[in-house]
Amino acid sequence: MSNPKYIAADAETVKAQIALLLSAYPDVEDDAELLADMLEGETNLNGLLERIMSIKFNDEDMDAALELRGKAIQARRERYRARADAMKDLALSLMQAAKLDKIELTECTLSIRKPNKRVEISDADALPQGYYRTDKIADKKAIADSFKAGESIPGASYVDGSEGLTVKRS
Repeated sequence: MSNPKYIAADAETVKAQIALLLSAYPDVEDDAELLADMLEGETNLNGLLERIMSIKFNDEDMDAALELRGKAIQARRERYRARADAMKDLALSLMQAAKLDKIELTECTLSIRKPNKRVEISDADALPQGYYRTDKIADKKAIADSFKAGESIPGASYVDGSEGLTVKRS
C-alpha cells in the first residue's frame, strides 16, 4: 500500500508529465484513444490512479468497519448507562424503603433530594407565540422540482455543481 502522504506530490509530478506531453503533442487531445495510450506509456498516470483508488477503497473499508464497531460500542455504552440508571433507581428505592434521607458509604454519600419543578408539555399546538421554537429548513427537493418546472423561487437559485468522479468497484 502506498503512503498517502506522498500521493499529492506524486500527483503534481504526473500533472507536470501530462502538461509536457500535451505541449509537445497538442494534436493528441483530439484522439481520446491515442491520448490514453500515450498517457499510459509516457506518464505514471495509470499507476498513480491505481494507488489512489487502492487507498480510497481501503479508507472506505476502514470507515465501514469503524461504523459497525462504533454501533457496537454505542450499544454497549447504552447498556452500561441503562444499568447505571437502574442501580441509581434501586438505591433510591432502598433508601425510601429504609426511610433514610442520607447515608454515608465508603465511596460516596447518598442523599434523597426534594423533587425539582419541571415543565411538562401536554399540547404543544396550544402553546402561545413566544413559547416555542420553529426551525426553518429548506426543502431542496421541492425547490429543485419547482426550478425544473420553470418556476422562480425567491432566496434560492439553481446552479451547476462541480464535476464528480464515478468509481465502479470491480
